[in-house]
Amino acid sequence: FTFSTQVPSWGALLVHGGLATEGVLGDVWVLRRGSGQLTRGGEGAAVQLCEWERLETSGATARRAHHSGGLVADAVLLVFSGQDETLITRHTLLALDLHACTWSSLV
Repeated sequence: FTFSTQVPSWGALLVHGGLATEGVLGDVWVLRRGSGQLTRGGEGAAVQLCEWERLETSGATARRAHHSGGLVADAVLLVFSGQDETLITRHTLLALDLHACTWSSLV
């Protein structure tokens, strides 16, 4: 129910929105590789730890579930269509400037 995309220059995964028991979400999270490792079991296989960071954003409402999108030049996250807070599908195009963390409505 959420949208995610890789941000190569950040070495991270970006996750936006989704649907939870409290309703449609508009938060943006970044999953990055952490500095630590976890050793599992007797085999000694090391697993890379990851760290979540929430991006604080401003601007146009960007609550969406069942949406799609894409990344432009590692600088702008585009979010297309999806269900808003009313659970009605809206055919909109939103943009998140990843440097300024500001949402804007394009359509």
